[in-house]
Amino acid sequence: MPDSLNTNTTWESIQSSKLNMSALGNRDYAYFLDDWRQLLDTVEGGEREVKERSITYLPKTSGQASNTECGDEIYDAYKKRSIFYGYSRDTLVAMLGVMHAKSAKFQLPSSISELDKEAEHSEGWRVGLKQILREVNRNQLTYGRLGILVDMPPNGTPTLQAMPKLLMYQAFFILDWSTREMPNGDIILDYVLLAEESPREENLRTAKCDDNKIRLRVLALDADGNYYSHTIPLDDTDGFRKNARDLEKFDLDNPPEDAIYPIANDERMSFIPFVFINVTHLRPDIEKSPLMQLSNMDISIYRGDADWAQAYFLQGQATAVFTGVNEQSDKFYFGAGASIQLSDPEAKAYYLEVSGDGLGEMRERQTALQNFATLIGISLVDQHQAESGKALDTRVGIKCAPLATVAETGAKGLHQALRYALFWKTGDMDSTDLLVEPNKDFSTSTKAAKELIDLWTAKMSGAPISMRDVHTFAKDNDFTRKDYEETLADLSEEESTSIGMNNNNDQRSDSL
Repeated sequence: MPDSLNTNTTWESIQSSKLNMSALGNRDYAYFLDDWRQLLDTVEGGEREVKERSITYLPKTSGQASNTECGDEIYDAYKKRSIFYGYSRDTLVAMLGVMHAKSAKFQLPSSISELDKEAEHSEGWRVGLKQILREVNRNQLTYGRLGILVDMPPNGTPTLQAMPKLLMYQAFFILDWSTREMPNGDIILDYVLLAEESPREENLRTAKCDDNKIRLRVLALDADGNYYSHTIPLDDTDGFRKNARDLEKFDLDNPPEDAIYPIANDERMSFIPFVFINVTHLRPDIEKSPLMQLSNMDISIYRGDADWAQAYFLQGQATAVFTGVNEQSDKFYFGAGASIQLSDPEAKAYYLEVSGDGLGEMRERQTALQNFATLIGISLVDQHQAESGKALDTRVGIKCAPLATVAETGAKGLHQALRYALFWKTGDMDSTDLLVEPNKDFSTSTKAAKELIDLWTAKMSGAPISMRDVHTFAKDNDFTRKDYEETLADLSEEESTSIGMNNNNDQRSDSL
């Protein structure tokens, strides 16, 4: 963790709380951490962040590595000439735009309706369920994982005055977990280890607050099956190894005396109110990010562009070579109007140039990789040629099948978290008034607009299609909310207005 006086403002130092806790995670966490680190750089970051990671993503050439005099300077120039295109980042923005082009539908019982209220003032931090669901989907697509803890207010807070909080944890902060099989065969979550920002020390308020401390939070069921929560401060002096050793001694069945047992409906809870939300399921198992392949393509294209730019640069940087030169009397001036004077008649001068024979093949490979990156990304609207509505339907369906799964899983996870909140308020998780319905209509208005024009053209050409049929299609595809009679009235009014305007124009023409 960075020291409070550390002035290092690199991307890695800013993100250190996400990257430095590998010693505390389980094996699955440690395995996927490198993937999440790359996704952090390529999707949440960009060219600056990727280049800051230097040889991690762009290794030195053999010549640069062996050059002990100026190899670092040559490598820096090599890195600066390259371009990181960031297809995965652009794809994420497009995917979220498609998923949330139409609003999700929420319905909450009155007891927890406040959870969908946004802050009443612009300086507030509270957001509604639409923003929460969007953040859920963003993490599903970026890292393939997110967790939501329904945090209970302190014991003793009147139930009618308090409202549970939905706390979200990125994949980086879900360190460890375990499940147990119940006598009836059900698999339940019995332990989760989280990392989170700790609140500032009581009565300590300074003007230097850019270094928020991180603490651990243990969520577990004790020997009697009761849920408790316990926080542990972190000690990073030895890379959290001491914390890891302490955790090995932590008895989950018999927690410390200061562990907190949340009370719901005057009783302790028999489950952990934490929800794992992955790409396709709500189990603790980690899934790969949908953007991982595209992130790998980003890195491959970045490296290829660096090689091509280096070769292209060297193509125009010929090296002058002289043989039979007297260093004292011979003079060398390069450029227009300059000359070279060689005292020895046998002396020779020429340029040693790098062959550009491979530049075309390198460029072709780059183009192919960029086309492939575009292909596996999401592109639902941009078309280079016309296509029928049926063809567009098929293409959109194939492209958006993964998005529909992500949307449905994210909504189920948020729904489960709201059920936990409802249980805390009422003692009952099940309510017909609780609904989270994501948008899964990912088609675009491009298709409907084209078909509406085709339908109108067919009618004008004599096809047995009525005006009512055309209106029904327009209403079904959200081009209008008016019924047929209202539309006819509007058209009649427009026609009258148009006739009046034409008459006025005719009178003006006559007067001129």
